[in-house]
This record gives sequence, structure tokens and C-alpha cells, in this order.
Amino acid sequence: MIYGFDGYDLPGTYALHPLSQVVVEAPERLARLVLQRARQHAALWLLPCLLLVVVWWRRAEARPEALRTALVCCAGSVAYFFLFVALSYYTTARLLLPLAAFLAIATAVVAGHLLLPRAPRLGWALVAVLLLAYGARQVSDVRPVLARVERHWQDSTILTTILRQSGLRDAREALVFDWDRFLVDESDLQPFYNFGFWNLLVERFREERPSPLPHLGSLEAFAAFLARQDVQFVVIPRRLRRFPALHPLQRWGGTIPGFRRVAVLREEIVFARLRDVASDTVPSPP
Repeated sequence: MIYGFDGYDLPGTYALHPLSQVVVEAPERLARLVLQRARQHAALWLLPCLLLVVVWWRRAEARPEALRTALVCCAGSVAYFFLFVALSYYTTARLLLPLAAFLAIATAVVAGHLLLPRAPRLGWALVAVLLLAYGARQVSDVRPVLARVERHWQDSTILTTILRQSGLRDAREALVFDWDRFLVDESDLQPFYNFGFWNLLVERFREERPSPLPHLGSLEAFAAFLARQDVQFVVIPRRLRRFPALHPLQRWGGTIPGFRRVAVLREEIVFARLRDVASDTVPSPP
């Protein structure tokens, strides 16, 4: 995705630059993105291409069903990489999961039925070795991700405690700017009311939780939107560059009309509707 995206208005971002328009207006930028991804993840498309060479080499000796499976998985891997992975803004485990499945099946079939048809166990052993090597690399890559998830969990735990102390009954009552915040005291980890992300493409969700984006031009318009949606709590980042009308909230004493500040956390500031605050005491993070 050559134009990036707006995390507060993801559907709108994509609507501004449909792929058909990008292909016509900026084919060279699109080609550069594909080449960049191809260099970054060369093994993901070179391996199926190499397997295709092996399939072509041993095509006369292969069983028809094994040949078809290998061809479909190898061709599917290459197509998936250049149609989805190469055009993505960044790669994620979810994005690569179908590709990993294609490659695992293709490698097993080629190694077990084409390269070593009389010793299929050696083929499977080769696949196991490759998977172990890939897994070892992923373990090192996933450590910073796990650390980030742990940090998000800690922040959500503190936020849940503060909101519950202030009277929160349902996740929808709190408008939270950060995507990675959840009610951790509920088994299904209910997300708070946020900017919707891809969920806004679902009409029913869009009607229940409309985006606040059009109403962030002033604190008064934002407060009116919150009242219409019966939002009882607002949680904004302490360092919010977007939405100049909300910048006064980051200064001590700044608040939303009809709300008051109830807590200042490590990354966020929590506001509660005035009638829901039981006392003048400001809860402290646990």
C-alpha cells in the first residue's frame, strides 16, 4: 500500500486510493513496492519457484495426484506473495499464515514424492528440519512482539481498574483512542468503543458505534457526539498529535465539556462524565 493508512479512518483511507486507481496513476511506485517486498522476503517466493523447477524436472516420474498438488501449492504460493504480501503496508503473522501452509504442503510433496519417492521418510525428515529452522528464527523475531503485548496487557489492566472504580459497567461506555485496550476482567476481552477500524465496513456496527472522526473539530462538537452516543468515559493519549481541538486536554486542567479528569496514566488521560463521578477523589493507578 503505497499511500500508507490512517488508523483513525482506515475505510476512508482505502476509499481514497482504490487499487484500480493506483495501478493507473502510480504504476512505478507500485512496482517499487513489489520489488522492495520481494527483496525483503526473497525466500517466500524463491522457495516455491525452486520447487516448481523440481516439479518440472521430475514430472515424468511423478504420480499425477502428487504433481497436481505440488503445482497448485507452488503456484498458489507465488501468486499469494505477489498479490497480497507484496502489496501490503507491512507483513504480519496472519498475512503470512496461508503462505506458510502452501509452502509446507508443497515442500512435503516435492521432497517425499518427487525427490525421494523410494524413501518418503527422508523427505518428511527434510521438511521437519526446515520447519525447525524456520521456527527457531521466528522465536527470536516474536520476542519483541511478546514484550509489546505484555506492555499492552499491563496498560489495559490498569485502565480496567480505573474505569471500574469510576463506575464503568459496559465496554461500550468508554471511548478509547488506543486500539490495544480491552476490559481484562471479562473472559472474552471486550474492546472499548474506538474508531472502528475495518468494523466500520459492517453496516450494523457502523450504526451502533459511529466514528467520532467527523466531530473532532472542536471540544463542543466532540462533547455533543459523546452525549448522543451515551459515552460515559473518554481515554485519550497523553501525546496526541492529531486533532488540534483536543490538544488542550493534554494540559493539566483541560477537560471535555460535561466531563472531568479522573486519572493520568503512563500513556493516557481518563475522563468521566460528571454525573458518574462519585467523589472529588482522583483514582491513582494501581
